[in-house]
Amino acid sequence: MKQEEVVKYSADLKSCPFCGGKAKIMLFLGRYSVACTNCPACMVASPIGYDEYKDTVDLVECWNERQHT
Repeated sequence: MKQEEVVKYSADLKSCPFCGGKAKIMLFLGRYSVACTNCPACMVASPIGYDEYKDTVDLVECWNERQHT
C-alpha cells in the first residue's frame, strides 16, 4: 500500500466505537490493520495466514461497521 492510500483511507475511518478514540491504519505483523490510538486492544486485522481483507477499502468498511457491545 502506498502512503497516499493510507492517508486517503485514514480520512474515511470512524472513531473507535468503544472509547471514541481516533483510528489509524497501521502495519501489524506484515499486514495492514486499523487500530484505535487510545485503547490498544481495539483493532481490526486479518489473522496471520488468512487474507480476509482483500484491500484497504474492505478493511476500512469492516472497522466502520463495528458496533459498541
